[in-house]
Amino acid sequence: MRKVAVFVCLTILCSGVCLAQRGGGRRGGVGRGIPLVENEDETIDLFNVYLGLNDQQPQKLRSILDAALAEAMPLRKPISLEGDPLLEAAKSGKSDEEIAKIAAEQANAAAQMRALSAKTFAKIYRMLTPEQQAKAGSFLYERLGELLESGQPSAPAPAAKQ
Repeated sequence: MRKVAVFVCLTILCSGVCLAQRGGGRRGGVGRGIPLVENEDETIDLFNVYLGLNDQQPQKLRSILDAALAEAMPLRKPISLEGDPLLEAAKSGKSDEEIAKIAAEQANAAAQMRALSAKTFAKIYRMLTPEQQAKAGSFLYERLGELLESGQPSAPAPAAKQ
């Protein structure tokens, strides 16, 4: 009975800590107290730890991410996390038409980014084993979206010493 009480107390305590960290994410509703992935290497590490990738899969994952990051680059500017172009347009006295144009550009870029994220996840999902596919859910999908929206390619490898 005491073990059950300790388990319940620990569960409640852990739940409170997790709930207290909710928010703070860069995308609406994402912040779950889990750090955002900031670059390609962190994403590959995350997928590797979470799914247990085999020896060939990290390289396949890297090539999929390289292509997706290149495609995502032009989409980032209209949906930039630095400042809000709509707020700036409103504050600077832009016309309703100009504000609507900025909003449409942002919506279009966001829709393209979501589609790119889904297409990239589908490519990754297809390379996984059935056991890995069973583990690959919304958590990894959201982290992938964060990388595409705000992440960076991996740092260049250091030059070989001569």
